[in-house]
Amino acid sequence: NQARALNPKPAHIENFSLSRDGSQVVYRAVVPDTLDLFRQQKYQEWIVPTDGAQAPRALFKDNNVPAWTVFSSDGHTLLFPEKEALHSIDLDGGNDKIVVEKFPKRSRDPQVSANGLVAVIAARAGTGPPESKMYTILEPTWDILVVKPGEAAPAALTQSENDTQNNES
Repeated sequence: NQARALNPKPAHIENFSLSRDGSQVVYRAVVPDTLDLFRQQKYQEWIVPTDGAQAPRALFKDNNVPAWTVFSSDGHTLLFPEKEALHSIDLDGGNDKIVVEKFPKRSRDPQVSANGLVAVIAARAGTGPPESKMYTILEPTWDILVVKPGEAAPAALTQSENDTQNNES
């Protein structure tokens, strides 16, 4: 067993996703020139084999980086949210297609199950600050959302304020 660095230069890594077979990692790092810019950092997503045989390769161009990127359950594609849809791309970055329409505008902490379900924490529409980059103490109401790529548009698990765990009857 050996540990090895997968990125050639030190990087400020925000998050990562390991493929099911452990052969690759996708990670998000702050673009070094923007590290000291409060709330204005730019990010880049990288994919790299875990055996260190190749250098990391950038996934998205023109600073068009989604909120998160994860491997699909079969490990052959990457999933990410963009323009209120869940997208899928091949590992080489090509073949972009929508796999779930009407996906929440804001989501985080994705998890992918072995049978292909994708679960995220999603902001309920109409809650929270109107501008996500605005500094505020307001938070949206968060729901857990589970979708199956390629199937019907999602419905939040928490349907109304009356159903939330913080609300007393």
